[in-house]
Amino acid sequence: MARILCIDYGGKRTGLAVTDPLQIIATALTTIPTKELIPFLKNYIATEPVELILIGEPLNLDDSPTHATPLVQQAIKLLQKLFHPFRCRL
Repeated sequence: MARILCIDYGGKRTGLAVTDPLQIIATALTTIPTKELIPFLKNYIATEPVELILIGEPLNLDDSPTHATPLVQQAIKLLQKLFHPFRCRL
């Protein structure tokens, strides 16, 4: 099985976690400057099988958008464009 890559996208830094190949346990992978995210993902996906990319959606407790929600939505569109046919889900 391929891994699931999880992204906690931020304006300055982005956290990454990944499952084991059997998709049983997720562990922290690294935290990188957001501007380095795309090159890091290209390299990681070239060396590790990734089935799915999950990205966290920032919402307030009442499910309304936060100041970071548009930033994450923009990142999702870029990831879907660059890493097609990978599925990107919230």
